[in-house]
Amino acid sequence: MARIEVVLGDITREKTDAIVNAANSSLEGGGGVDGAIHRAAGPDLARAGRDLGGCETGDAKATSAFRLNPPVIHVIHTVGPVWRGGGNGEADLLASCYRRCLEVAAETGARSVAFPAISTGIYAYPAADAARIAVRELSAAPAGVEEIRLVAFDEATRDLLSAELDRAGTGPRDARLTAWVYGRVQGVGFRASTRMRATDLGLNGSAANRDDGSVQVVAEGPEHACRELLDWLEHGRTPGRVTRVTRRWGAPSGAQHGFTER
Repeated sequence: MARIEVVLGDITREKTDAIVNAANSSLEGGGGVDGAIHRAAGPDLARAGRDLGGCETGDAKATSAFRLNPPVIHVIHTVGPVWRGGGNGEADLLASCYRRCLEVAAETGARSVAFPAISTGIYAYPAADAARIAVRELSAAPAGVEEIRLVAFDEATRDLLSAELDRAGTGPRDARLTAWVYGRVQGVGFRASTRMRATDLGLNGSAANRDDGSVQVVAEGPEHACRELLDWLEHGRTPGRVTRVTRRWGAPSGAQHGFTER
């Protein structure tokens, strides 16, 4: 089962392999989330959508991420239903959006995917019902998709999604983070500061130099604490000069005790 979490923020700044665009059927850009993603990715995104020949409601198609910042390499476009009272198959179409996005993500090899709250903007789908459908469908993610982030655009949406996660029993849990940190980081100071930060967060694991000049950081413990450590690494609040961080998520092994340097 994929790890699912809810965050409040800007989906164009998520650090996932793919982000989902709540698109219109032309795939050439629009308002809301769709417009924000097109502005961030640049004009090539609209041209790529045009080349795909549009998209039907409930379906999903992938393009390159163009100018979006790494590690995002794919944009998965899906067309949600317009709310017309609930008697026109809206629930089935919205569920299909989430399923098809996951299928397309698996086909592209994306391990992590960020989703907006599809159809809850100008398409006016009731947010509570949409949250229930999103969590239900995403809880059945196919093999290969390891991490799902539901990116809420306001606090009310975030709270609805978080409540659904709690009810589904798929909320925060322990995780294993493996991060490869590149730059001028192989000094003793970097590993020591990483150990101290991880220990403060209650994490087990290790920080070790690798032959390619990077430092491999392995951390196990509460997922929110692992993410705090990752944010600390990615934003360069460490000795040395971090230029790039790549990461992989997995299930904790339970074999880590304390945090070591080597």
